[in-house]
Amino acid sequence: MKNTIKIFCIGLALAGASSVAPAQAALRQTYVSSHGNNSNSCAINAPCRTFAHAITQTAAGGSIIVLDSANYGTLAITKAINIVNDGGATATISVPANAVGIKVNLGAEAAAVTLRGLTIEGGGVGSNGIAFVGTGTLNVLDCMVRGMKDRGISVTASFGGNVVIANTTTTNNTNYGVYATGDGSGSLTLSLSHVRLTNNGSGFYLTGGTAAYGFVTVDSSLIAQNTTGLALSASGSNTITAFVTGSNILNNTNSINVGAGTQLKLERTSVATSYSGGITNNGTIRSFGDNAILDTVTGNAISAVALK
Repeated sequence: MKNTIKIFCIGLALAGASSVAPAQAALRQTYVSSHGNNSNSCAINAPCRTFAHAITQTAAGGSIIVLDSANYGTLAITKAINIVNDGGATATISVPANAVGIKVNLGAEAAAVTLRGLTIEGGGVGSNGIAFVGTGTLNVLDCMVRGMKDRGISVTASFGGNVVIANTTTTNNTNYGVYATGDGSGSLTLSLSHVRLTNNGSGFYLTGGTAAYGFVTVDSSLIAQNTTGLALSASGSNTITAFVTGSNILNNTNSINVGAGTQLKLERTSVATSYSGGITNNGTIRSFGDNAILDTVTGNAISAVALK
């Protein structure tokens, strides 16, 4: 009788164990949709509703795929991830008052984040559209960032970073379209290609901490109708260098402001203000022989460099 009871109890224990479902492994690809639900698995046949939930179900280095048009909510990113909207939908993030649309904080890890095809709306109350801190790589591709009360895209690389912004517009942001700095001892390399910076306080602003370095290239881009088009500022003995090629810096209240200890190189670029500002050069501006510079220059003269 005792043996029978013992066998029965073991059977109940095994049955109970088999009824406990294993924890779901993170997926390499997850999906969000206007008709999704955050209680779903985020698989393609059971999409989630928000980016914030989908990232918890996505493996590091994986991708969140947008299925249709919707507002998918703000997001904090602390691991390698890709957010992809390639299907022609409008994937919107409406930023609440004093908040950040997407905050990327990879700490000291050399991870990579890619944001593609997103529309980030500040409505005049959101603080920053995209904010990148720490280190690693950030790619912002085919995005629209507008209506922030501070910065459209903010890059403060405290441990060094590589940032690429391509085919993207930042517009109607109160203080900065793109603000970038290598904070502390973090060096920053930033590339802007086919970018439109319009109707911002400053279109593009690059600075750095006392031990930081900042290097930027601007290619085939439009910087127009901002209070200041492009500004460079140094602190201490750091190196702040920008190279602008094949671009237009037009119709800003002030076209260019180059601070002491910084350097700007211009190639195949047009510079002209429609107001009384022009170019302020307290650092070094080098102009290759194929630019159209119509503005008056205050401060240091522009250095002409022959093409080779």
